[in-house]
Amino acid sequence: MVRASSAPERVERLATISDIRETGPETTDITETLKSARPDIIFHLAATYIPGAGPADISALATGNIELTARLCEAACAAGCATIVSAGTAWQNAASPPGDDTPAPNAVYAVTKQAA
Repeated sequence: MVRASSAPERVERLATISDIRETGPETTDITETLKSARPDIIFHLAATYIPGAGPADISALATGNIELTARLCEAACAAGCATIVSAGTAWQNAASPPGDDTPAPNAVYAVTKQAA
């Protein structure tokens, strides 16, 4: 499943092994797409990344990373898909001491990925 704002060329080679469908941004759009696709598992790889993000980018990052993930989870439940694998980032633990897996995000992007 891809958003209209996605770069389709980044996933087109996957079309031979998976069913790629475009969806709208609302929970109802995602739910309908998932209901028609009926996936057993969802790999959530989408992210909004803004290099050098600062305070002015918080809203876009929160919408793209936290809100989209919440919408996807709601839609997956409504569509009967109980398994979601969500990709994070190493930056979620970048400020953790070596060997400590306690989340310690080092950037606004990593904070939004951790929150999701």
